[in-house]
Amino acid sequence: MKKIIAILAAFVATTALFAQQTENEIYAKYNGKKGVSTVYISPAMFKMMSKLPELEVADDKDVDISTALKSFNGMYVIEIEDSRLHKQLVSDVNLMIQNSKMELMTETNDGEESVKIYVEYNGDCIKNFVLLECEHDSATFISITGEIDMKTLQQLMN
Repeated sequence: MKKIIAILAAFVATTALFAQQTENEIYAKYNGKKGVSTVYISPAMFKMMSKLPELEVADDKDVDISTALKSFNGMYVIEIEDSRLHKQLVSDVNLMIQNSKMELMTETNDGEESVKIYVEYNGDCIKNFVLLECEHDSATFISITGEIDMKTLQQLMN
């Protein structure tokens, strides 16, 4: 009996490991499919963008985003206009969220559109940011990974 329980426990643990998906795996699954638009921004691109001069915003304030951009490790964007793939993407993202240390930060739902934002922290830094937006038969998934300092983020939001 103990052997059966040990085998079942090992099977469940192994299955859980394989069930976990990362942003990269979700991106790879949908990239190139009909009805799907994808964008990936690499750490090298963020490093290059961080060397740009300060950006000027509409209210004539200078905003230096280079500090935040240096800390980004990647950005994945998936936009789906296919109802079957839409449901699969939502399922994949929900599974990724479930198997992570992400917390739901905010959720909005007006009956036709829902938006959820999840964040994973590492001390005073945001390690992972995920946005999932759903409408009828479409969905948008945005994930930004890195080590974004909360002070830097607050400065950008001000």
